[in-house]
Amino acid sequence: MPVPRFRDGCYAVDPEKSLLHWVGRSVASRHYGTIKLAGGELCLKGGKIVSGQLTVAMDTITNIDLTDSAWNRLLISHLKSEDFFHVARFPTASLTLTGAVAVPEATPGTPNFRVTGSLTIKGISNPVTFPALITPRDDGGLNAQAHFDIDRTLWQVQYGSGRLFEKLGMHLVNDCITLELQVIAS
Repeated sequence: MPVPRFRDGCYAVDPEKSLLHWVGRSVASRHYGTIKLAGGELCLKGGKIVSGQLTVAMDTITNIDLTDSAWNRLLISHLKSEDFFHVARFPTASLTLTGAVAVPEATPGTPNFRVTGSLTIKGISNPVTFPALITPRDDGGLNAQAHFDIDRTLWQVQYGSGRLFEKLGMHLVNDCITLELQVIAS
């Protein structure tokens, strides 16, 4: 598939239309929700990302699957606590992009770039590489989506990790968190 044509320059992320979806799992269940992006930009040159920054507003974390309002509030409170993301101390997370390589075998609707960068959560940065589908829009902007997993313990999000604690039973929380980015930028 040919590489899509983008204009060179920086594209401002639209925080009202862009979103981070998350999925966390335990032995007994899974929970999922969203976190809003506070802003950012993607800079392209020669048809590919050369740099970028996305800021994630951690205090906007929501849960979608729990319909009981008391359980939903309890989960969100726990995710915002020191046990997980310590949002009072670390109100934002960030994804810094350092480059992208085109995926020559990509077909329409499949990831067409392999993106590299650094993800910072709780003030801790770790390298990440993930596939992304980035497409130009008719209005001159771009759409981007990426789906990848992270090991939360690399960012000191350790609550319920079987690797770090013994005999957790039903309180075991998987180390893997699935993230899906939907970015609209102009």
